[in-house]
Amino acid sequence: MFRHLTPILFEGKFWNEAKRFYKICLTRVFERHGKATLPGNYFIKIVEQFRIGEDILVKELKRIQQDKSVKKKDMIVGEAVETMNYQKTLATPTDAISCVPCAEIQLSKLEAHYCSWMEACFTCGSSGAADTMLFCIDCGEAYHSFCVNAPIFSMNYKAIASWRCPNCKICEIAGTVPVDETKLLYCEMCDRGFTLDLLDPPLSAVPPGLWVCGNCVDCKVCHNKSDQVISRKHWSRDPERCYACGGCSGIPIVDSLIKDCRCNVCNKFYRKDDPGVIRCKKCKSHVHLRCDYPNKLNILRDEEVSLV
Repeated sequence: MFRHLTPILFEGKFWNEAKRFYKICLTRVFERHGKATLPGNYFIKIVEQFRIGEDILVKELKRIQQDKSVKKKDMIVGEAVETMNYQKTLATPTDAISCVPCAEIQLSKLEAHYCSWMEACFTCGSSGAADTMLFCIDCGEAYHSFCVNAPIFSMNYKAIASWRCPNCKICEIAGTVPVDETKLLYCEMCDRGFTLDLLDPPLSAVPPGLWVCGNCVDCKVCHNKSDQVISRKHWSRDPERCYACGGCSGIPIVDSLIKDCRCNVCNKFYRKDDPGVIRCKKCKSHVHLRCDYPNKLNILRDEEVSLV
């Protein structure tokens, strides 16, 4: 028991109780067996622990007295160092201004006793409508989906588990907050944030109408088989039509970028960095390698086409 006592317990109630118990037991042992009994190893260990405890207590008192002195000594060189006087009142750090309003409510002791375990919305302060409550993955605050305009009924379990509140929103592509936060575009199905400049195809302004990230697109035309490489940069204006099937068309700035990026065989759009796109040397047209059946097997030996 005494072997595991820490220095902080030498002046506590546990140490005093152990010492009192030891003295009572020792007195009764002497009354029964007499004081002529030779001390055993247990007695020697107990006395040693008492001595160690008293030494530690004395050293601790000396250290406290040294800390109260005006001059401090350097721990390395042992020389006196200059004493610095700090201001009595330090500036209180302030948190960043919240993007959403915060409600402060006052509860009685009885109400707080029954409501302290319940999650309350950071915006409205209410704990009702728990089925629409979202929890930020970064700060842990709770929000009603209708208080932050989050589309909870179109979000899957992955989007709900990785949801970020307006105060913690970041770009899912870069993992940071852009300098100009007006360039942060939110998916209307999962509420994730994306920077306009990093999208593929890129955008210079928020497009009109519906905007959906590539994670939420479930193409009913190609069944998500057109894009060989899935990236967070992908997006669409139609949740049931991917980029290759024309989901990004209809915006002048996008149409000007992808007007020449269409396969002449399947009539689907391709990205400039897509693998397996070939170009004819005669007509300069582009086709998917999977669409050019005669040259699919011997494409490297064909002199009429070249890989893009």
